[in-house]
Amino acid sequence: MIRMNQLAGGLCLLAGLVLAALAMAMPVGSLSRMGPGFLPLAIAGGLCMIGVCIALFDRDATGIARPAEIRSQLRALAAVLGAVALFALLVDRAGLVPTSALSAFAASFAMRDISWTARVTLSAVIAVICIAIFHFGLRLPVPLIGA
Repeated sequence: MIRMNQLAGGLCLLAGLVLAALAMAMPVGSLSRMGPGFLPLAIAGGLCMIGVCIALFDRDATGIARPAEIRSQLRALAAVLGAVALFALLVDRAGLVPTSALSAFAASFAMRDISWTARVTLSAVIAVICIAIFHFGLRLPVPLIGA
């Protein structure tokens, strides 16, 4: 059976290698004159190191990957990635407030045991934090509601 940490480490390593291959197509430059491929290549190297460390230093004796656990983690991954995609697609059209609230609500489905009241409260709090940071703090030109 595949151990969960080895599977996760292998996926991190694979993602790092793919990112490194894509970054090598761009000019990397040097440390003093960084090119557009420098940061993606550095992130790819870090991702590869993290993947190797996760896979090699597995100390969990019960970390066998079971199909139910994998489905649960894929559900969480889909919820978070869906929330990011939702934010990217809607922020220009719907505005910061509804988009951040809706994205937080979608991402809350990554958690198993959470009530609907907690989901809605989390969404409202995240929306307020996004307004404070991005609208008032950073003064980004993103409309609060609608475009």
